Amino acid sequence: MPGPESYREGQPRWIALESSDPPRAQAFYAGLFGWTFAESSPEGHVDCLLGGARVAGVLPGDADRWLVYLSVADAEATAGAALTHGAGAIVIDRAGARATTVLLDDPTGARVGGWQAASHPGFEVMWQPGSPVWFETVTRDFAAASAFYTAVFGWTLEVLSDDDDFRFSTFGSGREAMTGIEDAARYPGGEPSRWVVYFGVADADAAVARALELGGTLRASVEDTPFGRLAQLADPMGAAFRVMQEP
Repeated sequence: MPGPESYREGQPRWIALESSDPPRAQAFYAGLFGWTFAESSPEGHVDCLLGGARVAGVLPGDADRWLVYLSVADAEATAGAALTHGAGAIVIDRAGARATTVLLDDPTGARVGGWQAASHPGFEVMWQPGSPVWFETVTRDFAAASAFYTAVFGWTLEVLSDDDDFRFSTFGSGREAMTGIEDAARYPGGEPSRWVVYFGVADADAAVARALELGGTLRASVEDTPFGRLAQLADPMGAAFRVMQEP
């Protein structure tokens, strides 16, 4: 996946944890990933640092979820295009000299952001233990999500699988893939459409054990996949994320 030195339009550029208890969240992720923290705005936004490099953000909120921001050249133009193509709940934040962002709900209900960088470039480290290694939107309406991200964020989709058992496409091909769309219509329970962040770990089983010690929860059994050993976790407030140990 192309990294921070070569962002493309529509590529994930930043993530932020919306948390109902930021101090507790910071303690959890510090214990799990070794992050340190630096206050970055008067509104209480905090940058999470891995070895001194920016890797994520934490902001106060009620939803307890990880937000993914995609790189955009013009946040206001992105908001306009998103409205045209069926998005809802659009909020534009002109965050001073850091960035201009837009938050929206895509037509399937998944919350996603656009990040027009200024002094804050987004990720400064990726593809290391404790940093993001993959992102995907899990959607209840695969066709609608595919059309939306293609039209609004400029994605060109590579189809990896297209049958009822597993339907998945990526933005970018092979090792150049930057993010994915997974069809969740077959999943039981009616889980809502959402974005998912994967963090790299050296040992998935050890990461799960540590997360549980720190008050997190395991959402599904640890499993081996062609992409690595994966676990679905949630922090103590319920914000879901995944960890991946490379094969």
